[in-house]
Amino acid sequence: MKATAACAEASDASLRDAIQAGRAIGVFWDNMTMARKVGEETTLNRHEFVNWTARGAWEIRPPIKCPLPWEVQYDWEERENLGSTTSYIAEIMSSNDDDIDMVGAENSNKEVLPCLDPKILFKDAVYKDLDLCEILRLEQMEKYYEEVSKGLIAEVLGEYCTTFQKIDRKNIPKVPEICCLPKEASQIWTLPVLEVDEATLDGNAQLLEEFIHSLGIPLSAMCGRTTLVAGDLMSVNRIDGVIRLRKRDLPERNMEWATTINRHLHTGMTSASAVLDASAGRADGRDPASLRRIATMLGRNKVFDSKSIKDYTALHRLIMHCWKAHILVAAIELVREGTDCDSVEALDTWLSEEPSRCEELISRVVAKFMCPLQVKNIRREAMEAAQTQFEKLKNTVKESVELRKKNGEVMSGSGRGIGRRRGFPYSGIGREERGRGGYEGSKSTRRGRGRAAREVARGKRGGVSLDAEDYDSVSAVTKAKDALLRALSRNSRDLAYENFILFLQHSTMYVDFYSAVRKGDSGRVERSLDLHSVFFHGTGRWNYAKELLDLQIDRRLLWTNEMRGYWLSNTLLNLSGTSDKFMGIDEANEYVVRELKDGYNPSGTVKSRVYLQETVARNVMSFRGVKRGMNSTIGIPYGGTRHSKVDDQRDIMLIVNLLLKEGVGKFSMGRWSTGTKSSPVEIKESLDAYGEGLAELWTGRPLAASILKRTRGDKVWREDVGSTEVFVDNGAFGGDIEGDS
Repeated sequence: MKATAACAEASDASLRDAIQAGRAIGVFWDNMTMARKVGEETTLNRHEFVNWTARGAWEIRPPIKCPLPWEVQYDWEERENLGSTTSYIAEIMSSNDDDIDMVGAENSNKEVLPCLDPKILFKDAVYKDLDLCEILRLEQMEKYYEEVSKGLIAEVLGEYCTTFQKIDRKNIPKVPEICCLPKEASQIWTLPVLEVDEATLDGNAQLLEEFIHSLGIPLSAMCGRTTLVAGDLMSVNRIDGVIRLRKRDLPERNMEWATTINRHLHTGMTSASAVLDASAGRADGRDPASLRRIATMLGRNKVFDSKSIKDYTALHRLIMHCWKAHILVAAIELVREGTDCDSVEALDTWLSEEPSRCEELISRVVAKFMCPLQVKNIRREAMEAAQTQFEKLKNTVKESVELRKKNGEVMSGSGRGIGRRRGFPYSGIGREERGRGGYEGSKSTRRGRGRAAREVARGKRGGVSLDAEDYDSVSAVTKAKDALLRALSRNSRDLAYENFILFLQHSTMYVDFYSAVRKGDSGRVERSLDLHSVFFHGTGRWNYAKELLDLQIDRRLLWTNEMRGYWLSNTLLNLSGTSDKFMGIDEANEYVVRELKDGYNPSGTVKSRVYLQETVARNVMSFRGVKRGMNSTIGIPYGGTRHSKVDDQRDIMLIVNLLLKEGVGKFSMGRWSTGTKSSPVEIKESLDAYGEGLAELWTGRPLAASILKRTRGDKVWREDVGSTEVFVDNGAFGGDIEGDS
């Protein structure tokens, strides 16, 4: 225990040395819900749960300037008098008095402050007449998506087609490298665990103050300075809430020195969850090539067991395997049009005959399947054609009704939109299958189909007759307009083919983000987040959608080149200093949380709990280094970089064969159902997340809400409504009070 305590003191000394050297320090934290046995303290043998907060700090790397591969989309004009590009070093007066309110208080002892100068990081933003096109830059965004899609497709084809491995790689598209961080281990210090609930505003305010106190700096010294703070989405929202609520507080306590930055583990998990929800398919898994059908075939349907993600690794592998299979099937279907190519081996043979076909094939796959608005345009054109057919049907019914009235025929007058004849077929079953009094076939078949027709009449099914003779009035057609338009539009579409395209596009966005994070390319992460801003608006992930839209606005209007450089160099960390091992700051914090939970004993004494919080917590990174050193000394390979890769080729080939068998990669007009003609099962449409996200953004509501929050304040938290200061602040800034009605 003495040696461990000495290591903890050495870690603290290292942090103090970094501060004295003038290096900027950022902080991150996350909550830990711990179970504690209290059976000996109560009459009931039960557990109680306590909330702790695991904390850490990292050395903020100097800013880097990222070259733009295409048209300039940020303001790179040189600004005068920016000052130093390294961390801002300010001489302050050390004091043990936390209540000092003047930065210039006279004292003899001088220390340095590890923070940044906001004057060189932020500029005055003008939100008047803000153009959404200027914020989104769709042309550059979609151009990046096209280029990265070519590179990712080339990687997949190169993995499964040996021809790609034999030709010159200069002729094959590559994933663009925009701003790759150096492959060196990040300097991280873990801090003592606090028994503070970071889910509250007061808890986050206390964590911010404790961090400054742990550095030996008075709060007043942070006035006019800033540092980087990272946490999950809830923590970031709480910190923003603290800043808004303390707007009128003393300068040293308003917390405006906290500048929050993104954390990418939770963004990636949200992206994977959105891909799953968009392409999950029917609950029974009967629609072709849906994720639920594939997961059931592979025995991985546990990813659908709950609404939240229980096993992110399992979901990630499912998406990756399906994504690779979809790319292989897309290439096979393009080649199959003029050849007998029906497998990955046949595709490789076709490419080996003329290696120059490789680059052409990649371009063809991107052109046919990777246009972000492709499915939206298909659905729009189909609906426009359905509108024309509906008007023709309506006119035909009108002429028929007038003719029957003229001939003196008796009208049924039901006006139910189902028709005059009994047993009519719902859409998808032709009139030739009907007899005079009902359906042909056995008695049981007629009974089943009659039941289907009755269910349609009661509105229990989405079917509707497309025959003008089945309507006895124009009002019946008008009442069934929505169902008719839906039936008419899908007769010219292929829902399975559309779902195939949408999954390929959505999963490519997710894979691009995941790959950019792991490879340490913060420039790609920046552009991928732009895509996800639209993607999250389309999938209903409103919290992350608003956050990423705010990030886009900050980069365009509020940040200087310096701040963007700090963001690019500090948005990712690397614990090991090896390639492909970069991670978001929140993922590094999750590693700290996991190590602390492994060493926790719910039945331990108070002394052991304090030892874990005060000593073990400060040694997490030291223990990691010791473990790696011991393994290296005795010849044990480091499991984090040299573990054997799981062979996923069999599963991917099973998915490829399923997709080829069901023909989802090839357009087939009118394919809206599966199953038999007597019992058709309608295919569930996948969500067009990118198209729906653009539609939501073009309404102007998200941008208006973001600008309103910046210019007039925002709603305050319910738990702080009772504060008089809150009422005054919200009256001053025009915000609304969110309280009980």
